[in-house]
Amino acid sequence: MSEQIVEIIIRERKFSFRIPYSDYIPFKKAEKSVVSLIEEIGPEDDELDFGIVYSAVKLAIENNKLREKLNITDDEQSESINEITKKIEIFLNQ
Repeated sequence: MSEQIVEIIIRERKFSFRIPYSDYIPFKKAEKSVVSLIEEIGPEDDELDFGIVYSAVKLAIENNKLREKLNITDDEQSESINEITKKIEIFLNQ
């Protein structure tokens, strides 16, 4: 499987990932939402690690693919993101 290395910068830290070429365009479309999702969750600097960022990236890629497939509106997506954010906050606070 061919892979692409992508980078995302959050709070002046660079995170690098290998993703399939087929996920590159959905990643670029979702990149800003990944950053805003993590900032909305607001993990402490010591809690912000590769696992959280990678999970947010994969979630955003799948969300964009599903959104395009189902033609979901921005309001519907915003509601879903709020629900997911609450779940991640509960996980981080455990």
